[in-house]
Amino acid sequence: NTCPKPGNYPSSVNLEQHVAALVSGEIIVCGGHDSMSCYWYDKTQNDWVANEENLDHIRRGAAAILIDEDTWWITGGEDNLKTETSSSLIYKDDAFSAGPNLPYSTHGHCLVRVNSTHIFLVGGTDVKYSYMINWETKEWTR
Repeated sequence: NTCPKPGNYPSSVNLEQHVAALVSGEIIVCGGHDSMSCYWYDKTQNDWVANEENLDHIRRGAAAILIDEDTWWITGGEDNLKTETSSSLIYKDDAFSAGPNLPYSTHGHCLVRVNSTHIFLVGGTDVKYSYMINWETKEWTR
């Protein structure tokens, strides 16, 4: 059983600093250096397809993590003016909705799952501390 080589990603999108995940069994890639676009990989066509839903704004250097196999959390990032954001998005059921705000605006950070209910937010630009969110209550602790 071999996998075919996937089709080329759209050349108009600079993938530098993008986010990607396997959500509900589908590969989805969003953003990049100057893009709000999202694409999913269509296995039957062996090609990338523009997603109907896109990011709310450019989120260069965002971090993302799967909450469960059907829920993807995208956090922070910066736009073309180098303005960082503390906002986040949740991708579920093929649509984006607003997620919990981060305790600070950042990009270049990472998210680490501790267990089924807690996720660490670590670092970012000039940040030397971390926070933890309880996903059930959406409350942050330092």
